[in-house]
Amino acid sequence: MTENSSPTILSWSVKESLLQYVRALGEISYVSGLVELGDELVWPLASDHHDAVGVRIAEFSGAIHLRAHDGLLDIVIADPEVRVNETQGQLSVRTALDAPERVVIATLDGIESSASVLRAEVQVTAAGSAVFGANYPSGTRLSPLTIGSDRN
Repeated sequence: MTENSSPTILSWSVKESLLQYVRALGEISYVSGLVELGDELVWPLASDHHDAVGVRIAEFSGAIHLRAHDGLLDIVIADPEVRVNETQGQLSVRTALDAPERVVIATLDGIESSASVLRAEVQVTAAGSAVFGANYPSGTRLSPLTIGSDRN
């Protein structure tokens, strides 16, 4: 990394209306390097590589824990992983801090990619709907995501 470069990050705020709701009625906690900067959640890069068929696999660290209604709403989104090719992708997460398995919570479309930035629209999958307590049916748009330097 040169002196002028910035680390690669994931900017993804899950779903802004959900965060606003939990801020008003519950609590949000951040774990393992995830920070909130303005309206964005910033997830630090853990690993970024391509598999044998050219799919980019970008893994990020950190977790957000959303809790409200005396625990009736209790969502953990940890260690997001983005898998993407030129036209489509998926977003998976761990749904507990110590969970070994990942859940594909969203598909990615509308992908715009350059040498330094990737932007995508994010839509809930059926498995993602279950993670969100069925409050967001499959196909619901979440906040868009961006992978790039923190200067983009």
